[in-house]
Amino acid sequence: IFRGEYAKAESHLVSALNSCRAATKPDPRAVSKVLTSLGVLYADKGDTLRAKSLLDEALTTIKAAAGPDALETAHVLENIARFHTQHRQLEKAVKFAREALLSLKKHLNATAPRFARSLMTSADLLDRLGNHKKAQTLYMHVWNLRGRKIDRHLLSKLSNSYAAQGNLK
Repeated sequence: IFRGEYAKAESHLVSALNSCRAATKPDPRAVSKVLTSLGVLYADKGDTLRAKSLLDEALTTIKAAAGPDALETAHVLENIARFHTQHRQLEKAVKFAREALLSLKKHLNATAPRFARSLMTSADLLDRLGNHKKAQTLYMHVWNLRGRKIDRHLLSKLSNSYAAQGNLK
């Protein structure tokens, strides 16, 4: 909505967070969503400490309200994985991406687009860490989930993974 307009977005999100918290009976799910959005915004702005703090608070809030395996928890975990990826903390990113994937697997059909997107994120992280074989397995799984349709982005990722492994056959 406020693409590139960080000050406007921040103002609206801070206002929303204050409203959520000021409610007679605050909705922890709403609080967690706003905390996550603010965390992502601050990460995009380069305010790493504030972003990490808000994302951690969002995770604690949603785990307490919905449980560790809830879909909402998986959403926050995916955003924390992206945060760590942005900051080249790939081992931490893999940990959070894997946790999100396990949670999504419990709630979504394994052919759901959101599940495929999380598999793709995990594959990208594994590939960047040099675990090309595991990444290739996940890329192939995503390709199969998408009906083996030509997807230049996915095929490019897969071929780059094979090339990085030295497997050019």
